[in-house]
Amino acid sequence: MQRRKQTTLQGELETMVMKEVWRRGRATVHEVRDSLSSHRKPAYTTILTTLRNLERKGFLDHELEGRSYVYIPKVDQETVARSLVRDLLNRLFEGSPARMVNALFEEEGMSMEQFETLRREILDWRKQEKKDG
Repeated sequence: MQRRKQTTLQGELETMVMKEVWRRGRATVHEVRDSLSSHRKPAYTTILTTLRNLERKGFLDHELEGRSYVYIPKVDQETVARSLVRDLLNRLFEGSPARMVNALFEEEGMSMEQFETLRREILDWRKQEKKDG
């Protein structure tokens, strides 16, 4: 039986590595490691293992350039973000977008500017839904 590819990232390191590959469009292990800004950089082998795991999970592919593997995203950042939000919505908010947005309001103290941006996006989405439906 073939394993289903994951569409959500597991943990902070996977997320940081994928963000760097997305930012660059393609990256080697050294490029990813060098880009991580922390006073304690992960070992080369840790980044290599993470990239290989991401490839096994279907997030990345690689090409051989000289003696180095260059990792390339197979899944765009927006797709992964939507999947992660959908997973969070279902696991923590019983599938209710309203409950999720309320949690953001309560926790983050949304500014009026952020609220207006969100309101406009919701109205635009509803207009598009009416056109499509």
